[in-house]
Amino acid sequence: MYDEDTGKAIIYAAPPLMLNNNILLAFSNGKILKINALSGTVNAKTNLGVDISNGLIAAQEKVIAVSDDADVIVFK
Repeated sequence: MYDEDTGKAIIYAAPPLMLNNNILLAFSNGKILKINALSGTVNAKTNLGVDISNGLIAAQEKVIAVSDDADVIVFK
């Protein structure tokens, strides 16, 4: 999505996922932050390289993301 006035991409955060004392925060541009829920420090960052808008799902000790193009990405 783009702002019609500025032409810049609109980036938003999907609902957070709490997992093993960490908060996983996914952004619409494919970036994911792993934040320690107790200290608030960012422990890890990654970029999926695809746009996502529905957030993350935890299932069977894995994290699942679905891209806007219906690609399914699974990671631990």
